[in-house]
Amino acid sequence: MKLLSVTAVAWTLAMGISHAAEKPFLEGTFYLDMTESKWGGGVNGDPSAPAAPDKSFITGAVWNFAKDDGRHRQGYLAQTLRSGKLQVFYYDVDYDGNLHWLNDWYMEGNKRLDDSSFSTVWEVHKDGIPVIKGDPDVCKINAVRDKFICDGKGLHEVYSKTATPPKMP
Repeated sequence: MKLLSVTAVAWTLAMGISHAAEKPFLEGTFYLDMTESKWGGGVNGDPSAPAAPDKSFITGAVWNFAKDDGRHRQGYLAQTLRSGKLQVFYYDVDYDGNLHWLNDWYMEGNKRLDDSSFSTVWEVHKDGIPVIKGDPDVCKINAVRDKFICDGKGLHEVYSKTATPPKMP
């Protein structure tokens, strides 16, 4: 009888662990917090580029995680630009650190670092040739998973479920 109890306890613990592993890494819709985000001059060691947010070419963003288990991400990022345009990045990629096309001019690679952070590298292409490469950015997710902050050379982007949604063109 005691063996059955130990087995039952072990099975229950194993099921709890497997359910914990199935929790989403990121889930839902986050908005770029324009009051906390900064880009350019002096941000995270970048001496160049204009100060932000009033000089940024991005005026807002919506990042939707339709499915993200920390191994694979599906969703989109839509950014509103000062010019009035909208640029969209579509995710259906693995967290393998390799660059993947997210639209016809942009590649990005993500790598899960731990249960609450990931890194991102990116390239902007013109005629299929990389013209701008981003240094690795690190994004940290808060404990309740309703906010994450991405830091890199020249950027500090804050995404939150409670930030003000951008005005879409």
